[in-house]
Amino acid sequence: MINISELLKSARKNLKRKYIKNIFVSFIISLILFGSSAYNLNREFVYNAFNSNSIGYVNNTSNYDVIVNTFYRIMRKNNSNYSRGFLALAVDLTTKDQSFVFGIINAVNESFLQGSISNRVITIVCIILAFIFYFMIRNPMIVGSHRYYLEERRYKVKIYKIFFAFKYKKVLHISYILFVKTIYQLLWNLTIVGGIIKHYEYKMIPYILAENPNVSLRDAFMLSKCMMDGEKLNAFKLDLRLLIWYVLDYFTYKLVSIFFFDAYKESIFSEYYMRVRSKAKDKYKYLLCDNNLDIEEYKDEYYPENEYFIKNKHHVILNYNTNYSILDLILMFFMASFGGWLWEVFFNYINYGGFVNRGSLHGPWLPLYGFGSIIVLLVLRKYRDDYVKQFMGSLILCGSLEYFTGLYLETVMHLRWWDYDYYFLNIGGKVCLESLLLFGFGGCLLVYVLAPIWELIFSHIKPYVKVAICYTLGILFLSDIVISYKYPNVGEGITTEVLPN
Repeated sequence: MINISELLKSARKNLKRKYIKNIFVSFIISLILFGSSAYNLNREFVYNAFNSNSIGYVNNTSNYDVIVNTFYRIMRKNNSNYSRGFLALAVDLTTKDQSFVFGIINAVNESFLQGSISNRVITIVCIILAFIFYFMIRNPMIVGSHRYYLEERRYKVKIYKIFFAFKYKKVLHISYILFVKTIYQLLWNLTIVGGIIKHYEYKMIPYILAENPNVSLRDAFMLSKCMMDGEKLNAFKLDLRLLIWYVLDYFTYKLVSIFFFDAYKESIFSEYYMRVRSKAKDKYKYLLCDNNLDIEEYKDEYYPENEYFIKNKHHVILNYNTNYSILDLILMFFMASFGGWLWEVFFNYINYGGFVNRGSLHGPWLPLYGFGSIIVLLVLRKYRDDYVKQFMGSLILCGSLEYFTGLYLETVMHLRWWDYDYYFLNIGGKVCLESLLLFGFGGCLLVYVLAPIWELIFSHIKPYVKVAICYTLGILFLSDIVISYKYPNVGEGITTEVLPN
């Protein structure tokens, strides 16, 4: 019989070792799995899919209203002027709809397509997407979350472990087993008592898949049954011990979940799995064969992936700790500048229905994105192994760049090329919370995905060709700066005049 008090003590010890990182991981996983409904602040809702402008669950006050009203009551300000931006719509609609999928589709519909898509069409599309999301993304992510915490017990662990199922190409297999588990559980729930018993009998299946995603459907159910034999009552008592945290979570508007309980639960049940696993280990060691999870003490090193029994021969490893060459950085500058230009032109086309050449320059580039990318890659080089610092550093550096660039353009040119005046938490209309969050996530995407991929592509280009490309792009870019200084790119949809105070 497992000692619950000792189990909880071990779980807290594991959680505290990398507390901030674990909280961040659990928060991201919860958003992916459940959307903002995981942290919904409201208590009452009704379904109104075919009689309103939005679909899903609708109530009188959304999370966005609660957050904004609370903030401005504290600051003694009026929030009635802050109504623009995808962030406001996305938060508002996802919390009203109680669904990540419904909310995001509604936000796109309202923000970009002006509410022109029929609610019935959106409903059908969202049902299909929700089904795909639940079984092809949510289930593998649950297993990935368990894998992260199983390794976190005894090793340093990287955040990408939450994509464990995708890395080893076991998404379909895992989705199938957990789909069958869901169907069995639903059928047993009809008997009420049987549903409770089977809930605990099946409880270890996702953890078994997190250790060995090759395990068959039959073996997954057999192993979980073996582990939970004689442990169901103990597991029920453990859930009762956690009941106080659910109560506190309710009365703190999910703050307990965000800052402690979500990560704590994962630590508890990963520790629980390792203890009940010992009951089946000797008999089924050919199935429970990840021996690196068995060590007794914490090691200040990463899990030895080269010793994992599943070999991922076709997996391309992206090295984000590369020291990029000058030529590669120049090419990345133009890639990011062109990508930023494409994004803003596309956004404007979807939103307003016409092509507008965004930016103060005449060419297809927005140097704000390029300079921001290079600053993130160079200044935050030593923080690449710390995801939280990378996110916050990208947010601060790129936000500062955007603010002071906007200030310079307003002061010198007396024009604005972007305007956040009616966005939530903006500073002088030059930056806002929404753009800062995008900079944070964009910086992480650049460092961990885009820059390594670009560097891999550039490695296939001969050095003299790189030099020629860099010189050509550099001359065109500098020429554009000279021309645009005298004849800037202005007009409707591009700039707004700054009125004198």
